[in-house]
Amino acid sequence: TLRDVGIDRALGVIAALATDADNLFLTLSVKSMNPKVMVSARVSEEENESKLRRAGADSVIAPYAATGTRLAQSLLRPHVTQFLNFTTTSVGLDIGIEQVQVAAGSDFVSKSLQQLPIRRELGVIVLAIRRADGTMQFNPPASAAIAAGDCLIVMGEHGSLRQLERMAETKHESAHR
Repeated sequence: TLRDVGIDRALGVIAALATDADNLFLTLSVKSMNPKVMVSARVSEEENESKLRRAGADSVIAPYAATGTRLAQSLLRPHVTQFLNFTTTSVGLDIGIEQVQVAAGSDFVSKSLQQLPIRRELGVIVLAIRRADGTMQFNPPASAAIAAGDCLIVMGEHGSLRQLERMAETKHESAHR
């Protein structure tokens, strides 16, 4: 059972069972036992996506639709597709796209992007800021202020991304430069 596998301690569940109905039931069961757990669900039929979201799925992926879109994009925008593949797979340079959570005690809080060592010292690009209220600010200006609970969507070399994660967690005097 879900209790036996520790659903009360789980941070996330992937619902990728054989049918949409099974994934819907699993999502409902998980959310009723632990409303805080993140659920990512697979859906075969696109019309069932809204049902899974209403059941509490935080993320719903329709792999057939996504694959079709990706294939079409590879013909229409081959360089964009190549770039996305480059940044989301282990092919090529050591570059990735990550999300970095800004902790309440971080030195990043109440500072602008320009004041932080993100680009200047780490060479990391901030693509977007997801605010604590759920709003997304794409291509934020250097003057964008960081708040506790913000999630930075960033791109850079993996080592720099790990360093940024550590810096965003706690106070670091180097962030004052």
